[in-house]
Amino acid sequence: MEQQQLPLNFNLNDSRDSDCDFGGKIFLPADRFKKISRLLTGAPKDSVMPIELYVCAACGKSLNELLPQELQETKIIE
Repeated sequence: MEQQQLPLNFNLNDSRDSDCDFGGKIFLPADRFKKISRLLTGAPKDSVMPIELYVCAACGKSLNELLPQELQETKIIE
């Protein structure tokens, strides 16, 4: 299957930054590891699955919007 190139007809000045909850704008790549029980996989040993994420350089909190849905932290609106 051939992938189509999306048109890039926009100006970066018209975009917005992704900020952490504390205002940080610089993010570093990191990995989170999830252990998966051998009882779930049928494998002889437990497995480890790496998940790529980005953490704020200032506070270390992960950028929630890029995590898989199952791992996103739920925000409660008060």
